[in-house]
Amino acid sequence: FSALVVVGDGNGKVGIGLGRGLEVPPAIQKAMNYAKKHMIKVPVYKNTLPHEIKLKYKAALVLLKPAPEGTGLKVGSVARVILDLAGVQNASGKIIGSRNQLVNTYAVMNALRRLKIRSN
Repeated sequence: FSALVVVGDGNGKVGIGLGRGLEVPPAIQKAMNYAKKHMIKVPVYKNTLPHEIKLKYKAALVLLKPAPEGTGLKVGSVARVILDLAGVQNASGKIIGSRNQLVNTYAVMNALRRLKIRSN
């Protein structure tokens, strides 16, 4: 069995883990442990992303944009879960080209890794 787990503190840190095991609970536990150990810092600026980002990973093209206060998360699929767990409250975006949850998860995480902190 395989388990894909996303963990976050709601305050700018998020991690993903993929665990495999002969049964479901050990697979989930392995994924959780890996995700907690490999969390990344997501720069959150005024409850949104600091800037727009466009990234291609395998067949997936990820587009993420900052949004004004009160917009909410206007993204689909796994991107909404990842951004929510990272503490981003307002953002818009799209994932084009892939419906594979695993590929989309890695694509969104790679996009978040490449975000730079806005300097004002």
